[in-house]
Amino acid sequence: MDKAESNEKSLLVERFEAFVIIREKSDPLTLAILFGLIFIIVIPFFTMEDLLWGDNTLCCGSVLLGLGMIVGGTIRSIAHWSRYKSAAQDLAHAAGIHDEISYPFFSILPPYEKIYALVLQKYPFLNESREKSNKTKPRKVVLSKREED
Repeated sequence: MDKAESNEKSLLVERFEAFVIIREKSDPLTLAILFGLIFIIVIPFFTMEDLLWGDNTLCCGSVLLGLGMIVGGTIRSIAHWSRYKSAAQDLAHAAGIHDEISYPFFSILPPYEKIYALVLQKYPFLNESREKSNKTKPRKVVLSKREED
């Protein structure tokens, strides 16, 4: 019985750590949109002279690069949210939280944040272990004999 509980606890801790790692990563779409819009709007605006009287390779190239950045960021964002959703469902399954509880009809919290809150409420030792890992040990200050005087 102890071994089964230990396995369940280690599985829960593993799923919780995986969820927190994915949760802390930022969505890659915001930077992709920002740089994509710079390449689509700003660079062609400043190279308008090249577009009118020269070959428009810089303008068209920057627009294509900007569109590529936005498409690539969208693909990475979809993959990120898929991993986030999968990690949340794995965490809910490992914690024994049913779908009716974690996905209610109306809730202020998003469903994956609700799963996170329910897991921390049900297993408070997960939050304590996370807080302990974030804290650093205070440094010892060593004074020389000259500084003591």
